[in-house]
Amino acid sequence: MRARIDANICTDSSAAGAVGVLNNRYGPPINVYAFQDMAKLKKLIPKVVEWERGLPYRYDRRWINLYGMDGVMSGLQARDGADSARGFSHPEDQWDAIAEKTRTFYLDSFWKMVKRRGAEN
Repeated sequence: MRARIDANICTDSSAAGAVGVLNNRYGPPINVYAFQDMAKLKKLIPKVVEWERGLPYRYDRRWINLYGMDGVMSGLQARDGADSARGFSHPEDQWDAIAEKTRTFYLDSFWKMVKRRGAEN
C-alpha cells in the first residue's frame, strides 16, 4: 500500500511501474497464503489500512520518482550539465489527501474482490 501511495504522489505515471514489479514479485505468494482464510483476511485488511494510516513515514517518499522515465531522463540531463531541478511529486501539502484517497480505493477494491469471490464460491 505504501508503494501505491508513493506512486500516486509522484507526478510521473511511468514510475508506477515500480508497484507492478513489487506486486509481481511478492504478490502471488502473499495471495496464496492470504486467500486460504477469507474470514481472517476480511478482518485483517481494514486493520492494515488503519495501521498504515497511523504509521509515520520514516523514509523519503520520493524514492519512486527515480524509477520513472522523468527521473531517468533528469539524471541523464544532469550528467550532461543540464538543469534538472524540477520536482516529480505533487506538492507536499497534497500528500495526506492523496494517501487517504489511495487507502479508500484500496479498501473499496478489496471489498469488491471479496464480493466477487463470494459470488464465485
